[in-house]
Amino acid sequence: MPIKWNAKRVEESTDMLEEALRKAVEPLEEARLIAREALNIPELPLYIGQSFMNLIGKIDDSVGGGRFSPEGWIDRYLKRIRENIPAEAVKAVEVREKYGSTLSLV
Repeated sequence: MPIKWNAKRVEESTDMLEEALRKAVEPLEEARLIAREALNIPELPLYIGQSFMNLIGKIDDSVGGGRFSPEGWIDRYLKRIRENIPAEAVKAVEVREKYGSTLSLV
């Protein structure tokens, strides 16, 4: 049974989304380094250090690279979207775009 949504548009949107999210990764990685350096401030109160650690953890969750999250949620969601796009549906859209659609005479 053919799907009603345009699989190719979903694929293209996912590619654009990934490109936009990739632009955010580098600043987040820089922020993680800054937060890690802040943990080395002499006599830093524990409650302040915990906030830096929580922030580092959130960045790790997002972009990956931490001890407990080698893959971040950004990559996991993009992968999940791509896995749920039927490849044959993308091909069907491409064929329809190339040749057009014709009505059946039967």
